[in-house]
Amino acid sequence: MHEDQIKAILHGLNRSTPGIEASLLISSDGSIISSALSTDIEDDDLGAMIAILLSLGKHMAAGIIRGDFEQAMIRGKAGNVLVIQAGTDAALWTITSNTTSADTLFQSAGPAARAAAGLLH
Repeated sequence: MHEDQIKAILHGLNRSTPGIEASLLISSDGSIISSALSTDIEDDDLGAMIAILLSLGKHMAAGIIRGDFEQAMIRGKAGNVLVIQAGTDAALWTITSNTTSADTLFQSAGPAARAAAGLLH
């Protein structure tokens, strides 16, 4: 695995997209592969929550949509979480302020997820 290159992708995503506070590449079992976090976010706290959300998304996609999970967005008053599948065994998670438009986020996070996925194998 190319850990330095993956970290560079995450940091580049954070720098290039206004409002991204954190980005993480997470394995399907909830392990953090790499992260670019702001100082007030603890990556240890995110792993378990992310694993649960990813599992739920995959089960919903398979059972209701009848297909593979691709992406999901959770919107809150103060911010958003976007998850995009990155290959078969990982997902890119971004945490943003509520000033980040969904279109901007999808346009920047999609290529980052594909680039990271290409480095995992």
